[in-house]
Amino acid sequence: MLSLNSCGSALFLALKAAGVQPGDKVLTNAFTFTAVPSAIEHSGGVAVYVETEEGLRIDADDLEKKIKSSDAKYLMVSHMRGKIAYMDRIKTLCDEHGIYLIEDAAHSLGVLWNGKHTGHHGNIACISSQSYKMLNSGEGGFLVTNDPEVAAKTAVYAGAYEALHEKHITVPSAEHFEGLS
Repeated sequence: MLSLNSCGSALFLALKAAGVQPGDKVLTNAFTFTAVPSAIEHSGGVAVYVETEEGLRIDADDLEKKIKSSDAKYLMVSHMRGKIAYMDRIKTLCDEHGIYLIEDAAHSLGVLWNGKHTGHHGNIACISSQSYKMLNSGEGGFLVTNDPEVAAKTAVYAGAYEALHEKHITVPSAEHFEGLS
């Protein structure tokens, strides 16, 4: 887990650590907070908007169509207002098509999908601790992942360069930082 100044920063770093390059297409909800398309733009990616269904969730049928028609490699699914997409189907679609799944769980801390917390379905989760959220630090955010390579990249991108990662207690072991600083 990496603590940051905002969930927006976590979203941006998630895209960079996932490997987004200039011009890469990133699928995302059409109904989302401005931090999501902003992070996609700042990472050099191009947002491909997926329609929203009646329940204010990303539409899995439209997602499948956009996966097939867009050449996108990434999905940043936003659980806006705590409305969780049908994550079993979303995860299956991502796995079948080699889509890297990032969850924007800024609005869904503590919310479960089939007994599993949001943020635990994809490769990376981004959580907000802004003053209106369940976990309140005034401002702030977290990037969470089980991938030590992603964790090392994001720690370096956030400023743990020149072996400063050695002073942190929640970063991966040193071999994951080789060649990053």
